[in-house]
Amino acid sequence: MDSRFEGPFLKSLAVILVFGVSMSIPVVVYDILKKSADNLMIKRDLDQIKTWGQIYKIKNGSYKGVNTYIEVIKKKIDIDTLGGKTEVYVSPDSINFCAKSKLLNSRKNWCVDSTGYVGENANACNKGGIGTCQ
Repeated sequence: MDSRFEGPFLKSLAVILVFGVSMSIPVVVYDILKKSADNLMIKRDLDQIKTWGQIYKIKNGSYKGVNTYIEVIKKKIDIDTLGGKTEVYVSPDSINFCAKSKLLNSRKNWCVDSTGYVGENANACNKGGIGTCQ
């Protein structure tokens, strides 16, 4: 390479490199902030599923069929649209129900149930279980 071009070429290359790295940082930060906000919305929607479940029981006397209640289905769709994976289970005796969704960028589930539990729980609220998070 001609020595006349080494100085300006290297300076230009360095400027491009610094500019490229500095422009990628906001994209990464935005992604992290968006997933955090989406996780908050998933938690809020699960809490609303819990509330709708309680209303359903008052109207119908048990939780049997709560997973097909239109208000619960709407919230489930909202969560799944964000990237969560919502599951709603009713205990075999229809006394309890629980709802969970995987949080974004996490191995944990957020779980709510008819006993009032709200929180992280990796393996709770399983089909065929007792219908609670714990």
